[in-house]
Order: sequence, then C-alpha cells, then structure tokens
Amino acid sequence: MTNTRFGIEIEMTGITRETAANTIANHLGGTVQRTYNSYDCYKVTAPDDREWQIMSDGSITCQRKENGRTVPASREYSVELVSPILTYTNDIETLQELVRKLRKAGVCRSLSSHPANRESKRVVILQDRTGSPPSPSGG
Repeated sequence: MTNTRFGIEIEMTGITRETAANTIANHLGGTVQRTYNSYDCYKVTAPDDREWQIMSDGSITCQRKENGRTVPASREYSVELVSPILTYTNDIETLQELVRKLRKAGVCRSLSSHPANRESKRVVILQDRTGSPPSPSGG
C-alpha cells in the first residue's frame, strides 16, 4: 500500500475557491494562478511542479458562516479540490494537513471526499480519521 498511487477530489463549501487556493498555496509553498473558464479554476503549482486544481462544482449546496450561523452563499463558495497524482508514503501526511488547514480556514462540516480512481478507496478511509465523513460511494 505504501507505493499506491492515487488522486482524490474533495468537495467543500464554507470558504471561497480563492481562499481554498491561497490556503493550499501557503501550506505547500506554491503559487496560485486563476483561470477564467466555465469552472472558474484556480491552479496551485507546488515547488515540486505538481498542480492542485480548485474549481466550481454544480452539485455543491453553497453555504458560509455568518454570525455563528450557516447561511446560503454564492457560487464562489462551491469548491472542489482535485489533487495531482499522490503516493501514500510521500503524500498522505500532506493531504491530511491540507484538510485540517482547509477546515481551520472555515470549511463547513459537510466536506466530502472521493477517490479519483478505484485503486485509491483505501486512502479515503485513512483520511476519514482526520474528521472527514466517509464518501457517499462507501469509499
């Protein structure tokens, strides 16, 4: 399992795509570039040249916190993080810490994740230990 290659998508709300991109870039020491396309993407390029993408996802019910309450939010709060290809040995701690930092930045508790391929279902279970709910697909 330590050499398993995987990708993961994490869907979230509570923060904007811009906030998510900046949080990820700050943690990785990377740079942010915005792409104005139909997904309104942000690309974070890490020092190792791997790219993390942050985009809109139409299936997300957007919310944000206001005066301690959860309220409806604009589509800017629709956030899907798509990782580059990762390996368990080199990247699981980074991924777990990114989830923690995104939560600290304001992500709502409804954060969900799912593997980008069949081989990676075990990784979602490991990530669940950081506080993420299991994916709806039973990952």
